[in-house]
Amino acid sequence: MKIFLLEHALLLWENASVPFLIYGRSNQNQAGLGFLRQPVAGIFYENRFLLKELSLKSHCNSHPCESGTFGFCFSSFGYVFYHENKYSISFAKHLEKKLSAAIAMDYENIHIAEDMGNKGLLSLRLECRRNL
Repeated sequence: MKIFLLEHALLLWENASVPFLIYGRSNQNQAGLGFLRQPVAGIFYENRFLLKELSLKSHCNSHPCESGTFGFCFSSFGYVFYHENKYSISFAKHLEKKLSAAIAMDYENIHIAEDMGNKGLLSLRLECRRNL
């Protein structure tokens, strides 16, 4: 298993390194996980404008098996008075040489202090990816 630690990543998508692309596949379009051949885990931390209130923390883990690839992601943004948490579970399958598909279930929770409370949302996504 490869483990990547990405500290204070300020990367543009065009100039991203391989670990950042794997993180992006796990967190954004899970269909890309169908092309993985070995387990991958990634930790991501971003501290915008050097303010802990705007920090983003994330962990993604992907494990290929015989039938496809399972993925799990967790991300947290914010601080005590406002924060967002997102949990994602996905399954991706390599269908053809350049085609893969995935199904993902996400739970997003937003907390706002001062009598606003918590709101949560459960969503289901179907995704497809074709490499050129």
